[in-house]
Amino acid sequence: MKAVGIVASPRPKGNTAFAVAKVLEGAGAEPRIFSLNGVEPCASCLACKQTAQCVKRDPMREIYAALAEAELLVLGSPIYMNHVSAQAWVFMNRLYCFLGPAPELEDRYRGARRGLLVATQGRPEPGYYRRQLDEFAGILGSYWHIKLLDHLVIGGCRRDAGLDSRPESVAALLAAGRALAGR
Repeated sequence: MKAVGIVASPRPKGNTAFAVAKVLEGAGAEPRIFSLNGVEPCASCLACKQTAQCVKRDPMREIYAALAEAELLVLGSPIYMNHVSAQAWVFMNRLYCFLGPAPELEDRYRGARRGLLVATQGRPEPGYYRRQLDEFAGILGSYWHIKLLDHLVIGGCRRDAGLDSRPESVAALLAAGRALAGR
């Protein structure tokens, strides 16, 4: 089973990256993990509406190729300013190339259809940003039919990494990966 991990954090070795890697370890899948640093936002040039391919030449090209072969998607984002990170929004917007021309907007996405949204946040209450995570997951589901399992939120995170020293968080991440893979 192939899986893609997306780290939508400006800190490629921080808590979010650790969380994504642990979920994929729990899934027992063949993982490919990508940082979204360096991925440009959608320019709304609409060139993709003819080809279902983005014309930008940035790290997203490699992510598209990996997604096309994957069965599972793990998208990790820190919570900044009451929502997922800017990088997470850029990822979702760059999937726009897989929507057919308006008004049909048919789904041309051929990537992973099952996934998990993993959020790291400073607030200790895991359900505090549930509405925002549901909103983000709903958009991925409604446009690209990516079914995300219930979100996994790791609260009480600080800027410096440190999840590896929190056994309850590590156990929850590994268990979420097993659940995602149906193990």
